[in-house]
Amino acid sequence: MNLDKSCLDKTGQSSVGDPFPSGTNKGALIGINPKTLMPTKTGPLKQESLDFLKSSQKQFEPIDVDSKGNILNGHHRADIAIKEGRSVDVNIQQ
Repeated sequence: MNLDKSCLDKTGQSSVGDPFPSGTNKGALIGINPKTLMPTKTGPLKQESLDFLKSSQKQFEPIDVDSKGNILNGHHRADIAIKEGRSVDVNIQQ
């Protein structure tokens, strides 16, 4: 099985979740590696927002993405999931 290098952690081990299958039509996917999603916002995320999300939710709402894996809504959730090494669920919007 070939893994995209973005699916590997700093030690070269496979990280949590499956890579986002680019070109997927509208629908929901479960257990996606957040490192394979592409942020559309630039700049640092607000620490207070990250702290709130991290403390208030054991399981995040799905992240909204387009068919190419660009994040439309859920940048903070994706960032926390990456930092905590967990997969995310996504809703693909058109």
